[in-house]
Amino acid sequence: MRKAARDAQRIVAQKEYARIKKLLDSINSQRMLDIGSGVDATASCWAQRGWETFGIDYDQDVVREAVSLVAAERAPTGQAASAGQAVSAGQATASVHLLVSEAERLPFAADSFAVCLCYSLLEHVPAYRTVLSEAIRVLRPGGVLRLTTTNRFHPRTTEVKYIPFYPWFPEAIKAAC
Repeated sequence: MRKAARDAQRIVAQKEYARIKKLLDSINSQRMLDIGSGVDATASCWAQRGWETFGIDYDQDVVREAVSLVAAERAPTGQAASAGQAVSAGQATASVHLLVSEAERLPFAADSFAVCLCYSLLEHVPAYRTVLSEAIRVLRPGGVLRLTTTNRFHPRTTEVKYIPFYPWFPEAIKAAC
């Protein structure tokens, strides 16, 4: 199931990269942070374009799975790869670094990244202002912060089971979904 989600994320990541490519031309550094990376399709997509990428997520199981998926992608053809062979959480596979961390306390120095991405995360954390402050703290001056979030007034959201009009349901019905 997560592989299907990763494949869908990869398509979105490629489109997003194309959208902001013009903003990247003036950036000297090629270090990117994906905050709330999930199964890591975005960091891998950027790494394929020569970026040193970091993906963080608070869920250790999700990061472990992302590490396995990255390791499998990088295994020689015909060979099975395990996470332990190619990479383990917190280590790099080529230029992809996957870490367990909370978005409210990023484990990086100030001015560490040329690009920070925060896709569909803010609606999931109670301290969204802290997450934004942390993203800005680790972003280099002149860097790019790209974020998206769910619009509760939009009739179709992809956040929950692809149910049309879900954001408009009464809370009791949402709880049952």
